[in-house]
Amino acid sequence: MSKKIAKSPDIRSGRFAFVPFCLFAQAFQAKGLVRDYPAQITPVVEALMASGVNIIQMPCPESRLAGLAREPHGYKWYDQDAFRSVCEQAAGETVEMMKTILVKGYSVAVVIGVELSPSCSVLRQFDRRRGQYEQSGWFIQALRHQMRAADIKAEFIGINRRFPNKTAEKIRAFLS
Repeated sequence: MSKKIAKSPDIRSGRFAFVPFCLFAQAFQAKGLVRDYPAQITPVVEALMASGVNIIQMPCPESRLAGLAREPHGYKWYDQDAFRSVCEQAAGETVEMMKTILVKGYSVAVVIGVELSPSCSVLRQFDRRRGQYEQSGWFIQALRHQMRAADIKAEFIGINRRFPNKTAEKIRAFLS
């Protein structure tokens, strides 16, 4: 007499969040930028985890170009062909992953960036002379362009490193 083993239902989430590499690995930030969370940006990670989305780390273009022990540089410093090429390649890898997800019937719910980042900023940059100004980072620009070309739509939310709890609230509200 054989016993049948009852199978549990498959409860996997079909929603995905694409996040900057440094969200889970602050060691990938340029020197001197990590002040509040030594490893992960905890409030944002917790908000994503509570929402039940699958979390995919996007490549870090800055570390690909300049390594882990790099000095911080602004948006204009990264305005070079070599860096734009790195961003295009990283964006292409990310969009290919998104296509794979969409083909399986899942959704890309959100792309998270880091404000004031020369590569991953969604909305804002900083310049010592100008202060803050509106400008997406190089990687996010390349990613948006390639997503548009592939007809992939997703919300973009930028992490405010000074007020990560506000960003976490925004993520929770959007993903609820």
